Amino acid sequence: MRKLLLGLGIVALLAVAGGLGATWWFLSRFDARAEIVQRVKAATGRDFALTGPVSVSFWPAIGFRGEGAALANVQGGVAPHLMEAKAIVIGVALRPLLDRRVEVTKFVLTEPALWLEVDAQNRPNWILKPGTPAAPRAPGEPRRVTEVKLAADIVDGRISYANARTRSAYALSDMDVKVTMEGLDQPLAMAGSIDYRDKPIAVDLTVGAVRALMTGKATGVTAALDADIFKLGLTGIFYVDSGGLTGDVTATGPSLRNLATWAGSPFGAGYGLEAFALKGKVDVSPRRFAFENAGLQIDDIKARGDFVIESGGRVPLLSGRLEIADAAFDPLAASDNKPFATRLPVNLNPYFGAPRPAAAGAEVEVANLQPVEVEAGGWSQAKVNFGWLKALNTNLELTTGPLRFQNLQIDNVFLQLTVLDGYLAATLQRMELYGGAGSGRLEIDAREPQMVLRTEIAGQNLKAKDFFRDAVGFNRLDGVASVAWKSTSRGTTQQERMSSLAGEGNIALKDGSLTGVDLGGVARTIRNALRGELTSANARTPFTNFSANIRAFDGVIATQDLRLDARDARLTGQGVVDAGRRTLDFRLVPRLGSTGLAVPFRVSGPWKGFTYASDLFGRARGAEAEQKARAVPRRPTAAKK
Repeated sequence: MRKLLLGLGIVALLAVAGGLGATWWFLSRFDARAEIVQRVKAATGRDFALTGPVSVSFWPAIGFRGEGAALANVQGGVAPHLMEAKAIVIGVALRPLLDRRVEVTKFVLTEPALWLEVDAQNRPNWILKPGTPAAPRAPGEPRRVTEVKLAADIVDGRISYANARTRSAYALSDMDVKVTMEGLDQPLAMAGSIDYRDKPIAVDLTVGAVRALMTGKATGVTAALDADIFKLGLTGIFYVDSGGLTGDVTATGPSLRNLATWAGSPFGAGYGLEAFALKGKVDVSPRRFAFENAGLQIDDIKARGDFVIESGGRVPLLSGRLEIADAAFDPLAASDNKPFATRLPVNLNPYFGAPRPAAAGAEVEVANLQPVEVEAGGWSQAKVNFGWLKALNTNLELTTGPLRFQNLQIDNVFLQLTVLDGYLAATLQRMELYGGAGSGRLEIDAREPQMVLRTEIAGQNLKAKDFFRDAVGFNRLDGVASVAWKSTSRGTTQQERMSSLAGEGNIALKDGSLTGVDLGGVARTIRNALRGELTSANARTPFTNFSANIRAFDGVIATQDLRLDARDARLTGQGVVDAGRRTLDFRLVPRLGSTGLAVPFRVSGPWKGFTYASDLFGRARGAEAEQKARAVPRRPTAAKK
């Protein structure tokens, strides 16, 4: 038995060896170099060369192996070749060879390099023009293959793309993919891994027809890309002659900030801009991505709209319109244009630095007699990074629900947002806030080391208590308010900005009350005013009108015409608030009726512990006037001739 098995093994080995030898002898009779060069040149219309040896191959496929392959570039191209490869293995079917016909079964490229170019006239170099068909074959001449089936492996491939018109360039490396195709007019499938910017990306790509790629016609394409920082799905049409693409796209990722850094347009250090999701119709051309009817989510913000991303400038430009969605909106589901019943709130604070500490929102009670602890610390010294303003330019129309900036909350905003090379301008053409309506504008100029912040707000019929509580931490003033305020500040920290505050505006209230003090009682009774018996948390001064014009300079806010008209008293006053040093100094004069007794009193000291005192002799005037001069600087007078 052992001898029989040994004999059978020897016979099998001899059969295999004989078969391989016969195959080698059979294949070696073909002029493979001329066959391959002629086929490729006829199919592409380009010169093709195999500068190395051509031999019979048994692995990874039975066929031919050629070394030093090169396909010529277009005339005038930058690179000498469209494609180069260290080696090519062409697997062939043995049965068709008996009829002197070559049928390709496998195609392996080792270390191929592909140079794609678009010249200044927008002409791509990958449009192939097959050569003139040969004359009818003579009797006995081998039949030529008119259809190509492909099963290719690309190992350690590289692709470069350069566009002279848009001055853009990209490079892919370490390509390890398998390519299959049943014919030039059949889909081509590619699956494997490609490196871009040192990050591996799993690729699953299907192109509608290879002949379209070769002749510059449009063809269908589906793609799935998977990397650790993003996932992308695409179904659309690829326009070979222009490099354009249209279709439906879906993209998700854990961090938009990290994705931008990887893509070469970093936002810089900061908060937010992390998890993202996108779905919509896309129209891509060189350096331009247009999205239509798109659903979008960044962090907890959900939106829909139409927008364009253009990358032809120094930094990308985002333009279009976005509408903030409600909590039920799914950006990855089918989108519709039904109006939202409600909209998600948008908190801008994380994108302008660290959220404000909870302890910093304490209320200012200017009417209390005893020292009041307003805030445990001073203004923040933490530097706010606005580097992201230099990483992305925008021109957006934005419709939102509740919008939060610092402590202010604005409802139903229509916002025009422009960012240009570190300068941001946000124009609130209409907004609802604190029961009223208004408009506003915010400018951030981060082009210089000392960032400049400009604000402008105008509001009518506001709930005064809620508005002043959120705007300046003061909740002792109630009523219906109208405000107008323009200001400018400089610096990268809160301390610097408050110390440089400059601006002007006015405040007017009607049918409200000032809590914490009974000004009518103070005006009637000097003794009570001196002892503070008419001030308490429950004391209240109803009024019909309250107004003041205010100016600010170098962090000092001043008013000279504060006026309050109550039922049985009126109050006038003037004073200053030093925002940088966090102190105040006011002289207030309540008066009973039109001819009643005036009882002036002074409120002064640091915010964390200011005090109240009588000022019958006007001692507050001098100190207050000196500070007021800083907020209302004198204008230079013309010299006398």
